[in-house]
Amino acid sequence: MVSRTHGRPVLKKCIVHSFHATLLSVPLGSLLVGLLFGAALAVQEGSATALPETLFAGGVVALGGMLIALLPALTYGVFVHAFLMARQRATYFTSLLVGALPALCLIPFDTNGAVLVGSFGSVIAVMTHWIAIRSKPSATE
Repeated sequence: MVSRTHGRPVLKKCIVHSFHATLLSVPLGSLLVGLLFGAALAVQEGSATALPETLFAGGVVALGGMLIALLPALTYGVFVHAFLMARQRATYFTSLLVGALPALCLIPFDTNGAVLVGSFGSVIAVMTHWIAIRSKPSATE
């Protein structure tokens, strides 16, 4: 168990690492989800010639998703992930839950919006965890 005097510096380091990981994962995760939406649209169209146009549309969705996802990721995701990381409870599953929670709250009001929020949020949260664990601060730093 970490004492209170030693827990705060570790939490601060985890916040910095989660912040940096989030700054990198928001554009990358948004681009990934946008391109997947574009590819799914191309499959739905059923034409290989429509692939460039649908991928471009997916890129536009990615840009919008990135702009919308940046504020919640920086105000909510960074701190929850840092808290979990400092307590050694951050896993891919908990990161997935952190990313999906806003979508679960949105389901009663707008199911289509909840799908978008859940898609972007989950991918960004998991990618944030993936990046953060590679540069995780140690208690001795």
